[in-house]
Amino acid sequence: MTLFLAAAFVLTAGALALDRLPPAIPAGAAAEPIARITPGAVPQGGFAGDCLDRLGWGSGWADLCWQASREPQETDSEKDYYLLRLYGSFGGLRWLLVRSDFDGVPAGGVFDGWPTGRYEGPCRDVPVHLMPFLQDLSVDSICGRTEGDSDHARWTHQVSWSCERCLLPDDATRAVDLYNEVAVPQGTLPTWDLFAGGGT
Repeated sequence: MTLFLAAAFVLTAGALALDRLPPAIPAGAAAEPIARITPGAVPQGGFAGDCLDRLGWGSGWADLCWQASREPQETDSEKDYYLLRLYGSFGGLRWLLVRSDFDGVPAGGVFDGWPTGRYEGPCRDVPVHLMPFLQDLSVDSICGRTEGDSDHARWTHQVSWSCERCLLPDDATRAVDLYNEVAVPQGTLPTWDLFAGGGT
């Protein structure tokens, strides 16, 4: 009986320890693009956007939309400034990864993304911070654990979420947001490849 209780205690303690470890996201996750977008001729202050078909991984899912807007008040005679937002909701997953790949080289190296860094703990509203951008940017909800990173060598921005305490897929519905600001030569249009992957 004593050995049985000791074994049960060890198994329970091990399960609790694992329950606190975020799942590892595979290195090759989100390898294939889910969409390639060019917003079309957007006037200053205008925007274009669309929603994608629901994505599924096992019992998990993600509903994603994109919106590209053009900076309404910039006066740069050589560049046009665009802001991409990839956003939506997801559930039934242990991890989710979304990424935007800008096609080409931003004019003047103007490239920024949000969120960046690591966010842990319960869901909370966080202001969106980018390079000086004259549009009013929103306050978005971020849930732990979320990590964001920009790659200025490949001109990509990536955001990942992984459950902080789960042995099983998390059934809660959460929001995901990715922002990417770029400049292009005046009169040209930006193009992005969008990626997403999830795991249960």
